[in-house]
Amino acid sequence: MGKLSQLPLETGKINLRLAKRPNLTHEVRKRIERYILLHNLKPGDRLPTEMEFCELLGVSRPVVRAAMHTLEEMGLVSVEVGRGTFLNAFDPAVIFANLPISLLFRSENMREVLEVRHYLERLCISRAVEVARENPDHPYLKEMIACAEEMEKRAQADQQMLEEDIRFHQALAYLADNRILHLILDVFWELRRLYPFDNSPGAKMRRALKHRELIESILKGDVENAIRANEQMITKQQEETMMGQGR
Repeated sequence: MGKLSQLPLETGKINLRLAKRPNLTHEVRKRIERYILLHNLKPGDRLPTEMEFCELLGVSRPVVRAAMHTLEEMGLVSVEVGRGTFLNAFDPAVIFANLPISLLFRSENMREVLEVRHYLERLCISRAVEVARENPDHPYLKEMIACAEEMEKRAQADQQMLEEDIRFHQALAYLADNRILHLILDVFWELRRLYPFDNSPGAKMRRALKHRELIESILKGDVENAIRANEQMITKQQEETMMGQGR
């Protein structure tokens, strides 16, 4: 990005100036995020100073400072003394770390999380079937096969297999060839580590066999059965989570 003086604070017909309202710090933070998008700032680019944002948004310096502090806590910006405030790269771990605490512990929110994952993975499965038709030896398909096989071995030995489960679905997400989708699903899988699930030998084997059914359906080009197998896994996960939370 060029010098800050070369970047106009005004954005044409789009008015960033705020009216007075109760949750002003939150609104200022959202407007700063909007400024970043409107000016197509990249990681490493310097943001306007606090005083420049005060002028642009029509608010006091303490309000801008509080909003900037929130953005820094979220990991979206870095404040360097004597140099300024700089935009950070997108990091899904930061999103996970700043998810509302209620999302981690309320079963009704977990249902919504699983619903979003359900729709995203439908897209992944459709794309995976297309890839399998073109290249059945694709590395990510091989990774899914290897994970499914390892899950069966671990289920037979009554061993933990969460990591193989996650790697299986990460490979599925990579097949969609959509970086943002993969980053979002990565957040969901970090959440998965926090929720209870049935670790009995029978449950492990059912889970492993369902993963095998999913990858075999993908390789056969059977989109409907692949989606159905995945939906059954998600439904079972929801049931296990609610039971684990005593609901």
